[in-house]
Amino acid sequence: MEGMIYLEDGTVFKGQGFGAPATAVGELVFNTSMTGYQEILTDPSYKGQIIDMTYPLVGNYGISEHDNESDKIHAFGLIVKDLCETPSNSMCVKTLTQWLDENGVPGVYDIDTRKITKIIRKKGTVKCLISTEGISISEAKELCDKAVLKNDWMKETSVKEKTVIMPEHRNTEKAYRVAVMD
Repeated sequence: MEGMIYLEDGTVFKGQGFGAPATAVGELVFNTSMTGYQEILTDPSYKGQIIDMTYPLVGNYGISEHDNESDKIHAFGLIVKDLCETPSNSMCVKTLTQWLDENGVPGVYDIDTRKITKIIRKKGTVKCLISTEGISISEAKELCDKAVLKNDWMKETSVKEKTVIMPEHRNTEKAYRVAVMD
């Protein structure tokens, strides 16, 4: 599957697609973490963003049932240098590719992620299109130009009802009551 990254200034990066056959437009951001791609993708603060991972190898420990930050992927896309399709982790239940596909999120690998990071560092906010659908550069330009980036995803990503999380091993002698406002 062909993958493409199109930046609003006309810069194009071509690579290999993975995840869902989809096209999305969002704010291009980078993340320098060595681990935690599952947590990053499900972190509501990444809603509407296409994440460029600077660490060169992503996917090597797969996806577990316990590492989500929320109930779904909030990011619009994922860009990586090297993609591991054979994860090694006893808690792995599926590959990153399978998980992105199940959630309708496109990814592109075999991209110079550090070059993208330098562009973001120099220009600041960059509108970006990610596609794994084999669209043309002219189609990418048209879709990117038409898209309007949303500035406030708070209303969509914040919880609507109170959530109570009980500790697994409750020691009543040392129990604390903690409230967190989202």
